[in-house]
Amino acid sequence: MSRRYKGVKKLRPDKKLHIALSDLDFSFTKHEIKKVIKMWNKGYNLRVISDELDREGDEIMLLLLDLARSKKIKKRENNIRGWRL
Repeated sequence: MSRRYKGVKKLRPDKKLHIALSDLDFSFTKHEIKKVIKMWNKGYNLRVISDELDREGDEIMLLLLDLARSKKIKKRENNIRGWRL
């Protein structure tokens, strides 16, 4: 089941929270997003895309997830591995 919190403030406990992946940067410029989409469509694998953008693989992986969920990229043969090195 999917939870949506649009327009609703999440209730937080008074205790200290762990923020997952706080050491990563999930912000991207329009240029970076266009480059990732282009490389994805050309079949490049996650490692190559990460290296080209000089970003952590986990950062690119989450961007790809976001792009897929918003239907800006499509599923492809060999998925994340791609077919180009």
